[in-house]
Amino acid sequence: MWLEECDSFAELCRGYLPYYLLIVLPIFIIISPVNPVTASHEFPVFRMHQYDLHGVPHGCRSAPISLEARSLAGWSTSRHCVVAKILDITPSVFQSIRSKAGALVIVLPKKISELTTEEKQHIMSLEESMMYGSETMIPVYFAPWHSELQIILDDIAGGFITDEKAGSAAEAIYNSISASGYQVVVTTGQALPKTEVKVATLHGKLTGTGTEEKLPTIAIVTYYDSTGMAPELSFGADSNASGVAMLLEIARLFSALYSTGRTRPQYNLVFITTGAGKLNYQGSKKWLEDQLDGVEGSVIQDAAYVICLDTVSASNNLYVHVSKPPKENSSGGLFYKELKTVSQSFNTVNVDGVHKKINLAEETLAWEHERYSIRRLPAATLSTLKSHEDSTRTTILDVSKEGQVDRLYKHTQIVSEALARHIYNLSSSQIFAGPLDVSKESLSLWFNYFASQPRAASLLADKNNLLVGTLKEAMARYLGDVKVTFHTPDKQDPEFVFYDVTKATLNVVDSARNMYNNFKIFKFQDVRRSTNRTKSSLVAYIESELATIVKAGTWKNERIIASPQRKEITLSNGKKVLNFCANNYLGLADNKDVINTAKIALDKYGAGLSSVRFICGTQEIHVELEKKIAKFHGREDTILYASCFDANAGIFETLLTTDDAVISDELNHASIIDGIRLCKAKRYRYKHRDMTDLENKLQENKSARLRLIATDGVFSMDGTIAPLSKIIELAKKYDAITFVDDCHATGFFGKTGRGTEEYFDHLGDIDIINSTLGKALGGAAGGYTTSKKEIVSLLRQRSRPYLFSNSIPPSVVASAIKVMDLITDSTKFLNRLASNTEHFRNAMTMAGFTISGDNHPICPVMLGDAKLATTFADKMMEKGIYVIGFSYPVVPKDKARIRVQISAAHSTEDIDRAVNAFIQIGKELAVI
Repeated sequence: MWLEECDSFAELCRGYLPYYLLIVLPIFIIISPVNPVTASHEFPVFRMHQYDLHGVPHGCRSAPISLEARSLAGWSTSRHCVVAKILDITPSVFQSIRSKAGALVIVLPKKISELTTEEKQHIMSLEESMMYGSETMIPVYFAPWHSELQIILDDIAGGFITDEKAGSAAEAIYNSISASGYQVVVTTGQALPKTEVKVATLHGKLTGTGTEEKLPTIAIVTYYDSTGMAPELSFGADSNASGVAMLLEIARLFSALYSTGRTRPQYNLVFITTGAGKLNYQGSKKWLEDQLDGVEGSVIQDAAYVICLDTVSASNNLYVHVSKPPKENSSGGLFYKELKTVSQSFNTVNVDGVHKKINLAEETLAWEHERYSIRRLPAATLSTLKSHEDSTRTTILDVSKEGQVDRLYKHTQIVSEALARHIYNLSSSQIFAGPLDVSKESLSLWFNYFASQPRAASLLADKNNLLVGTLKEAMARYLGDVKVTFHTPDKQDPEFVFYDVTKATLNVVDSARNMYNNFKIFKFQDVRRSTNRTKSSLVAYIESELATIVKAGTWKNERIIASPQRKEITLSNGKKVLNFCANNYLGLADNKDVINTAKIALDKYGAGLSSVRFICGTQEIHVELEKKIAKFHGREDTILYASCFDANAGIFETLLTTDDAVISDELNHASIIDGIRLCKAKRYRYKHRDMTDLENKLQENKSARLRLIATDGVFSMDGTIAPLSKIIELAKKYDAITFVDDCHATGFFGKTGRGTEEYFDHLGDIDIINSTLGKALGGAAGGYTTSKKEIVSLLRQRSRPYLFSNSIPPSVVASAIKVMDLITDSTKFLNRLASNTEHFRNAMTMAGFTISGDNHPICPVMLGDAKLATTFADKMMEKGIYVIGFSYPVVPKDKARIRVQISAAHSTEDIDRAVNAFIQIGKELAVI
């Protein structure tokens, strides 16, 4: 064996293994080329669902992968992509992976039909936690089982050498190589919102005997799309291919009844198939709005009853779900009575009623009939499921199974017979028999057609979709006046947003196998040639990423200025413009006293320290500034960082352990998000400024050792303020720690500039405050944490950004000290800023603009459309006003705005000039 042959070489190195590893291993890593033929495997994969519902993000928010493959037992960092079988992943394991790993590839079972009941329940439990938990920031893909993928799973689980201990130095090196042997790559750009989304709703009718407008109407409704963990895996055999098949069969049967002259039906029948079913039944919502809100010729205006079909072949039970029990002699009550009567002839079928009130406080409705009940139309949902929360409705296991068509056939017989008896007022005669019997063959045909293809709403959301066209053709065979209406989400306030990249190719590169071959035969190849190839591949990847950024319209250009930061700045082309986009809130960035103080410090203390604080990087002025900041905030101690980003990166990892929980506002600054990602605590996000959701998260984590609530004091894109009073109240109730990033408040917000806690009259009530020296406090650089001395002391000992970053330059420290003196001695700067802010907001509001925020100097001028925001900002620059337009993904889609930032340095004339420019351009672009 090759390992035995290598041992003669290894013998020379006994006792010197560290040197052996340091010298030999890098050589094999460098020279090992990736063989694209023998060492690369490709597999189709399907990305976890991603959509926004009423502005709330759901599902997987990332797509590309280029990481090292690791098993469930072997992964540890965000550099790893976990590859594992779905049966090995529990909800708690998934929560850990999505919090700390870099990506996840879930391998599906080889044969779903052979799963045990326990295994199916395991999968559905996992799906439920993935579907309805908070959004997932890492890429998550599902991969169908494949024999080569199984080999890779085995390799990453055990490596190529499975002995507990390597018997030689060569084996030790080999195990080191094989531990990271596979590279997982999904080459795709980030998922982007789909444009021109159109969700179709189809309806047709059968007219009763008599004057159509005077006859009552019964509506049969079902949704045709499905929902699941991945759009491409959302087949929805039972939910809701069964509902569509039943509706089409009922339409066929009653078309035959209504077309004969011997019957005299006293009801009109309307058949409706809707889209975006599980997305809060948006198809029904839009269709009802069109029909009931002033549209002439509504087909459902005077509906006697609405019957919704949802998952009607899962069991032998048939439940009638209602929001309000129907009166006994109403159409709904009589139909329910007939259902019970007819079902008695089917000994294996049980019909029962379920009453659930509509909960408008919930994000989504339970059943489709609730859309009709809200509009005061009597309605019910027929389903073989007792609860809308049954995971059968959203599982990837919802594929065609034996016995489903038989159950669908029986239920269709019962529903059709009960409906006919109600319409014709018959008590016992069997109507659908002989040549007019329910067709099991027809049901099977439609059921298998709809269950054979993925039907996620995002895959069907285009005008010329084949499935929708087939559905229209089928309905037109039996019904009259079949129409298709399309729901296009409002760009200003979209009910839902779909994203692309639903499927991709997973490339698994076997880099360890190549290194193994090189190690085995010691075949050293041309290092330069291998390196060039690697570089070429890297450049190609980067070029692809850059092209994606450009295509998404999120490329950031850096405009160069050729003057100090002040209210009026000079651009590199010599043009002077009024600056309304800097964080220079107090106008102190070019204050002469501040600048002179910095010059004196430069001469006295030098340009920099060239050291970290605990070695030889602490000067007396660093200590002086920390004391001034602590006194300003009324805290015991302060620690300085190179930036507030570093301060946020250093706080959570230092304080929190795996036994703790951190609960963060979903719109917190990126530095808070990244800082939280670095810690080992359980991580949760509560809806923006939603105290009910925050309390729910606190209740869920009562058993945690520590609970920490993290929020921005002021949210920089909206100018909105965190509800600190309620946060402090909840923190006391649940014994939680409070953390506030006050970067956009320190020095100018509150009566004396002490920030958001002073604004809410809660001075001293926040446990930890992080803030910056780089905005209102002179605008130079630096950040800090101020808190109890014990917390600050621990940060000095363990906070990595503090321990491994050079000290803040003396000139910056000195200028910050001067600013602290200025704002402590007088409130003239913040008073001027408050006056300017009020003047701008009032003038813009009176002019007809919508200004977001809570009376903060951040004044977002809401425009909605991204292109409009960019054009508006460009035209403002032409008029000498420097502002920036922000759009998706920096802010929510269709919430584009121009963020105006007011400074104490601005004069009333400056603000009036900016307002006049806004008014002129607003009229030109038809904004006001």
